Amino acid sequence: MEITPNLLTAAELSPLLGRTLQASDGVRGAQRVVVLSHSIWEQYYAADATIVGTQTNLDEIPHTIVGVMPEDTSFPFSESLWLPLRPAIATEPFGQMRITPVGILNEESSLEMLNLELDNLFAQARADYPDYYDEHSTARGDFITQMFFENGGSIGLVLVLATAVIVVLACLNIGNLLITRSLERRGEFAIRSAVGSSGGQLITQGLMESLLVCAIGAVLGLLLALLAFEYINSIYTNVASQIPGGVPARWRFVFDGSVVGAGLIATAVIWLCSGLFPAWRAARMKAADSLMGDAHATTDRRGTALIGMLVACEVITSCFLLIVSGILVVAIVALANTDYGIEEEGVMTANLELPWRYESTAQRFNFVQNLQEQLRSNSGIGEVAVVSDLPTRFNRRSAYALSDREFESSSSANNSDAQYVATISSNYFQLFDVPVVQGRHFDSGDSLDSQPVVIIDAAFASRLWPGESPLGKELQITELNDGIWRRIVGVSDTIKQGLPLAGLDRMSTFYLPISQVAPFNTLSVAASTAAGPADYERLLRETVTAVDRDIAIYNIKSMRSVLGETTQIFTALRDIFIAISLFTLLLAGTGIFGVISRSVVQRTREIGIRRALGSSNLAIIWMYLRQGIGYLLAGLVIGGGGALLVGGLLATVFTDMARAIPLVFVVVLLVLSGLIIAASYFPTRRVVDLEPGEALHHE
Repeated sequence: MEITPNLLTAAELSPLLGRTLQASDGVRGAQRVVVLSHSIWEQYYAADATIVGTQTNLDEIPHTIVGVMPEDTSFPFSESLWLPLRPAIATEPFGQMRITPVGILNEESSLEMLNLELDNLFAQARADYPDYYDEHSTARGDFITQMFFENGGSIGLVLVLATAVIVVLACLNIGNLLITRSLERRGEFAIRSAVGSSGGQLITQGLMESLLVCAIGAVLGLLLALLAFEYINSIYTNVASQIPGGVPARWRFVFDGSVVGAGLIATAVIWLCSGLFPAWRAARMKAADSLMGDAHATTDRRGTALIGMLVACEVITSCFLLIVSGILVVAIVALANTDYGIEEEGVMTANLELPWRYESTAQRFNFVQNLQEQLRSNSGIGEVAVVSDLPTRFNRRSAYALSDREFESSSSANNSDAQYVATISSNYFQLFDVPVVQGRHFDSGDSLDSQPVVIIDAAFASRLWPGESPLGKELQITELNDGIWRRIVGVSDTIKQGLPLAGLDRMSTFYLPISQVAPFNTLSVAASTAAGPADYERLLRETVTAVDRDIAIYNIKSMRSVLGETTQIFTALRDIFIAISLFTLLLAGTGIFGVISRSVVQRTREIGIRRALGSSNLAIIWMYLRQGIGYLLAGLVIGGGGALLVGGLLATVFTDMARAIPLVFVVVLLVLSGLIIAASYFPTRRVVDLEPGEALHHE
């Protein structure tokens, strides 16, 4: 990354060796210098401690190495090399480089104040250069942590919410059981109080009993967290293979004191919430009242009502979390199994980086032609295609205008009207077995001197020209900034160029011939071959070196791996939410079954009295089943309603997520119904099988 020299200093980053960039390094005509990342220093320069002051070639240009950054430094994003930014001297904006301003907010400033200043700056720019800046020209400041995760905030919010709900569920679980147990032990606590135990001693005993359970849970939870961190970090390690400098350390999960501290805080919350109230309730019992004939507490209406309320809360939180987790699991599984509309079997890919001396489209196109001819001459290579952006890989987007109507999409590349732009060789669609359903492929007649042309996909054609052919119509691609109208000569089947997140896979793609608009530096080469990855890499490196030895080659892998790596992080999320669903089901199952069944057993004497007074077994069983159905309805209405609200939030991130909601809702309904009916029926069945006399003497 080319940066203004003061950026590393402003971020308070100090070098491991040498120095960072200085203001004098950014002066035009000054010696060219570079600062290396720790990983580049180790991998390419063998961790040479005397590296500072030596020269190295970057894009065939000598640079002096002035510093090496500490390990895991990747500021501001995922960079491995830092060079001083030297913008061209010009009085007008036309033809200038694209830049990303990065800054440090003053302590007294805020993001809102920054955005207000940006609005003023662009208002002035529109006034000074009306032909270059229009009403859509603007900028918005955001924190670096959000720039590459604009759609990840919703997922993070759900993870935080799921964590909170699981803590609540754990509190309810332990609290329900302890309260139920305290009701059963009412007589015991009364005797302890009668023989001299103080309220504080009773509270201490209750807290110590719950502490043991929570402590065991904390130890097991921290061990599971350690395993989870290792798993997620292994995913990041695989992702790091796509980034020359590796994954930044701030992206990795580290099991340290803060994690243990968070676990202990969560344990303390669960312990106090679940143990304090039952202990306090036991301590305030009056010994005389408890030692009377109702010492079994089977008629404690307040206790029964409290248990009923807690069971209802547990069912509601369980229903909420199960539905949300289920929706996410289904959505992420669908994402991981997305059909991108291409044939990926037997296709190998690689990225090439052209030196800056390939300045013109003609030079870059000639290189592409030579490379394709050399590769095809090998018996192990079939079809060869070159493209600016493979599906799911850092695709550029552009607004557009249509010649047959008064229409122009927003010039913002983040606008929903913007579409992907890919520059391809003429055989790109044949390689990936994608048919051109109307018109033609690009051919040798599409040159720099001929009519500029474009191929669109079927989704774009049906959306803009429903029921008619788009062939012969013209469109203008704003991102190219050349004002050229390009004639539509073909319509291809739709390739999903983006991930199925936030509707990115629904965006269409404009395909341009590489003979007319060759990518500037980075190219992707795809070839059909039966050779293995190692043989293909050797063959590709030999061929590219024969064409131009200064070409950088990296990311050599199969197309299947390319698509698979893009969803690795979502595979990790899938596993996380599957784990959340299983833990929720375990907590809900044990909690609901345990509390409902124990509440039924506690009322054994009451059931005996009802039977002695003539109530039928069926009536008694139905009474408890009806109670369970009430819990279920409360869970579906309140918990399910909350889950649907969260599902609506997530639908902005996951494409077609709404389709999963009915299925998940039905599955959760069936699971909870079976659980609650079983927890209500079987204990009641055992109690009604007792003779009334036995039930009346039940302890």
